[in-house]
Amino acid sequence: MRLACVVFLSLLFITGFAYPKEDTESALGFSFGISKKEALEIIKSRGKKIVEDTVDSKKIRTVVFDSTVVDLPLDTLDAEVRTSLEFYRDKLLSSSLLLRPRDPMEQQELESQLSEFLTARYGEPANREEVLNITAWTWHVDEVRVILSSDPGKNLLKVKYIYEPLNQARREEELKQRQRGKPSDPAREMFIEGNYSAPYYLKENRQ
Repeated sequence: MRLACVVFLSLLFITGFAYPKEDTESALGFSFGISKKEALEIIKSRGKKIVEDTVDSKKIRTVVFDSTVVDLPLDTLDAEVRTSLEFYRDKLLSSSLLLRPRDPMEQQELESQLSEFLTARYGEPANREEVLNITAWTWHVDEVRVILSSDPGKNLLKVKYIYEPLNQARREEELKQRQRGKPSDPAREMFIEGNYSAPYYLKENRQ
C-alpha cells in the first residue's frame, strides 16, 4: 500500500492534482470562477455521481461528487474518494479532494505522504494549526491558498484549494454589510476565512 501511495502522489503532482507553477487558475480539473452549471456539465460528461448539492445561503452553494475528474492512480477499493466544489455568487471559489481510507493506519501514512509532497512542491507551509484532533497545514501559491487537513477521528484527509480573489470579494461584501448595520454570519466567516481555531472547521470536515 505504501508503494501505491508513493506512485499515486508522484503522478498526482505531475498530472494536475496540484497546480503547475505557471497555472494557478484551476484545481482538480475545474477552473476557478466557472459557474455551477459549467461544473455540473463537466461532472456529467465524466460520468460522476453527485452525492450532495446544498445551498448554505443565497450566495454559497456546495456540490460534492464521487471520485474525481482527474486521474488518480490509487486503489480506491480501500478508500472513499470525493471532490467538493464550493461556489460564491455562482462562481467556483474552492475545490477540495476528500480522502477517507477505511484503515486508520493507511490514513496516517497518506497524511505523511501528502504533507511531504506538498512541502516539496510549495516549500514549508506558512502555518500549522491544531484544533482538538484536527491538524491543518497552509500554503500560499500565487492567488491560491492550499490547505491540507487531517482528522484521524474520521479517517478523513482533505486538500483544499481556495481562490483568494473571490474570497477577498466575499470578505469585502460582508464588511460592507456590517458597515450598513446588517448582521453577519460568524459561522460562515469562519468557514471561508480558514480560521482553524474556530468551530467552523469541525463543520467543514463533516463533508
